[in-house]
Amino acid sequence: MAGLIVRKEDGSILFDTQKITYGLVKSGYMEHQGMYPRFVCVSNACKKDPSWGGNWEERGNYNDQVFGFSVANVTAPIVFIVGHGVFAGTSKAGNVTTFNYSDASAGTKYYCFDLMKNGGAGPALRTYKEDGTLTFNSRQSPLNIVAAVRAPDPGPRQGVWHALVYTGGYNERYNGTLTPYGRTSYASVRSSVDIPLVGMGEVAAFLPWSRGVGCAFSTFTEFNIPVGVSVTESCFGGNSKITFSCAISRTTMGDLSPTSVPMTICFRDIPVDRFPTALVIKTANLPFPFTFN
Repeated sequence: MAGLIVRKEDGSILFDTQKITYGLVKSGYMEHQGMYPRFVCVSNACKKDPSWGGNWEERGNYNDQVFGFSVANVTAPIVFIVGHGVFAGTSKAGNVTTFNYSDASAGTKYYCFDLMKNGGAGPALRTYKEDGTLTFNSRQSPLNIVAAVRAPDPGPRQGVWHALVYTGGYNERYNGTLTPYGRTSYASVRSSVDIPLVGMGEVAAFLPWSRGVGCAFSTFTEFNIPVGVSVTESCFGGNSKITFSCAISRTTMGDLSPTSVPMTICFRDIPVDRFPTALVIKTANLPFPFTFN
């Protein structure tokens, strides 16, 4: 089948009319969506059978903030972000899809791409497959991947526990606070690693799939009483760098014996049979904020 192929100066393909190109449909700053209460063990039966959901209940005083955004009429969207954010699922109402992120803030930027569609104003180059499916619309900014980066190996190990989720990384622990939204967010933790992308300027990242990791940390420095939670992997962009990070999202939480945890913050059960690869884009030439109509 005949088609138009446009290449960049280095010879790589910018777009091929025989393939459907992704285009930017919305960008902006995330907005507060609510809270995710953590699940806490409510009976001794929980210790015998923690797999049964009825042994856990949501506790409103153990909260994690949720930020996100909504976009209408998307088919197969993917989202690149700048700044902290752990993807925590979507919800849908009619033709509107809402993307939710834990460990994010009102300063987290998003760039949402979807299959290209008709729309926009002014002259345009549009291409179609033989069956009439739109493959390219020059009124939309096309998705242009500039790098693909694999998550690093886990950090040093002591028994079943790792000091860091990522080799060369760092941990952060912060107490809960009264938020501007009127409720308290609980003590939390994250383990991250920064990966330089020299000379790229601001970049955004998308992680196609992520891993869950077990975590233990002391909720208050004055008490050596560790709690067990799960953390979820993410990747986000910044200024000439991306950051892989594991942080608390939707999770259970329970007390652990201090003698069973060798460090103030540590991690276990880090999957190593496969590692996710983050996709990276430059944001300099993308409109912001933006909604494609």
